[in-house]
Amino acid sequence: MDKRAQVACAWAGFIGISLTLVALITADLLPPPAANDSAQEIAQWYQDNVDRIRTGAVLGVLSTAGWGAFVAVAWVQLKKASPVLAALQAISGAVTYVALIMTFTVLGVASFRPDRSPDTTQALHDLAWFCLLFTVVAPATQAIAAGLGILASSRAAAADATFPRWLGYLGCWAGVLFVPGILLVYFKDGVFAYEGVIPYWIPLLAFGGWVIGLSWGCRRAALTRRA
Repeated sequence: MDKRAQVACAWAGFIGISLTLVALITADLLPPPAANDSAQEIAQWYQDNVDRIRTGAVLGVLSTAGWGAFVAVAWVQLKKASPVLAALQAISGAVTYVALIMTFTVLGVASFRPDRSPDTTQALHDLAWFCLLFTVVAPATQAIAAGLGILASSRAAAADATFPRWLGYLGCWAGVLFVPGILLVYFKDGVFAYEGVIPYWIPLLAFGGWVIGLSWGCRRAALTRRA
């Protein structure tokens, strides 16, 4: 029964990150409006796309359920090699969970009253993106802890070290790629703005690829390891 639960949680990670992508596309947030747009431009964008944004926010909140399942199965599998790194992955994953759900919650709040003051709408819009992209230390720590745990598992003498080493390196590299995005607080345009390459596109691709890879790895580990 536990093996089935672990496989289901691994699949939930893949489904969850896929639904997050669908949510961003639905809300027309791939990419989001430019950080240097005026308050009036941001408010007008919400008014013109209110139903899309609300639907995207709903899908985004639903997608976080898969994230929780993903963190749980990763902790179960990684603690066999390194309980400390597995716990660090789980704690950081819980913080990431909160950041993800807050992102879509704030987007929902911003779209709830699109006729409010443009300055308020702009502040909520900025807050949503800072919840997602300024909190990168949490997913970076999670990915690196998981990566190091997988590398420790591949070096272990136990015969059930079923995670491939490349998945460990993927986690470490993904974590490193997340961190430069924290500089978005200094920029409203260019590659460091929150819709730019470094805070948005690189972490989006690295994060999605890492979650899909680790979901696959956890499913593989759950199916191949002996009870």
